[in-house]
Amino acid sequence: MASIGIYPEEHQRRQAIILDIGWSIARNDLLLGDDIRNTIDYDKIVQIIGTMVAERHFNLVETLALSIETALLTTFPIRNLR
Repeated sequence: MASIGIYPEEHQRRQAIILDIGWSIARNDLLLGDDIRNTIDYDKIVQIIGTMVAERHFNLVETLALSIETALLTTFPIRNLR
């Protein structure tokens, strides 16, 4: 649940959001080791986004999307994010 929106009533209650995030990663020799520390940890993504939406209100969906993009690109070996 996220606090998101510009209207006063949207500041009063949290809303369910659905995210559809896709990415590609650069192929590298570390991936051949079959070790989660060298690729994308989905549990960590859920944790990052959950913390982000719990800590603040977002007026715009675009601001939330940019915040998620920045966090994921700086945390994981992601080459492209959509």
